[in-house]
Formats: sequence, C-alpha cells, structure tokens
Amino acid sequence: GAGAVAALPLAGTIRTSLFGDDGHRSVALPVMHLSGSEDDVGQAAEFDRLDGLDYTWVDFEGACHQTFTIGACSSLDTDDGWWLIESYALAFARYHVLDDRTAPVVEWVEGTQTLDPRARYARRTE
Repeated sequence: GAGAVAALPLAGTIRTSLFGDDGHRSVALPVMHLSGSEDDVGQAAEFDRLDGLDYTWVDFEGACHQTFTIGACSSLDTDDGWWLIESYALAFARYHVLDDRTAPVVEWVEGTQTLDPRARYARRTE
C-alpha cells in the first residue's frame, strides 16, 4: 500500500523527552523542516545533530510561530510568510510525491537557488 514518502515539520523541533537522544535516527524519509528566526526552539542545535538523515532546514527571517498558523507576526508580513511557507512546502511535496524535477522545484528543494533572501537554507544528506 501507499505510505509516507517525506515529512514536512513546521515550527517545531525534536523532543528528546519523547524519542530519546537518538530516536530521530529512525526516520527513513526525506525531511524538510520549516522554521522562523523569531521562534527559536532549538532548530539550529537540532540541525547540527541530525547527521545521517536526508534533512533540509529552511529558516525564514522574521517569521514567528504564528507565521505558520494565523500570521500576525510584527516581524514578517502575513502574506509574505504564507507565500514563503506554501512555496517551499509545495516544492518539497512536488519533488518527493510527484517526482517533479523541473528547475524551480529542484533548485528550491536542493538549495541551488533561493526563492527569497529571507529563506536561509541548510541541507544534510545521508
């Protein structure tokens, strides 16, 4: 049957209290984590320890936790925030679910081209 082919966590981080220090290593799917610079929940430390995974991290300058829900961040226009999130999320989904390898999709997912200077990109591959 059909199963998950990728994961797209938004505005969060791994909780070692739930999964243990190495529980994240059981993830066998590509991951794209979208976060905001104004919502520091340890995403930089998380990225540093996620070696061995296909893990992409895009941190949006000025985005806060509400950027991923209702908007209303004083540091980033709501429409700009949703546009950034939707663009990266849909590119990631097209890449992994639809096997879309058109130029913009590949560039944004693999980080060879940025959609917007407010999107800070980092990637680890297995």
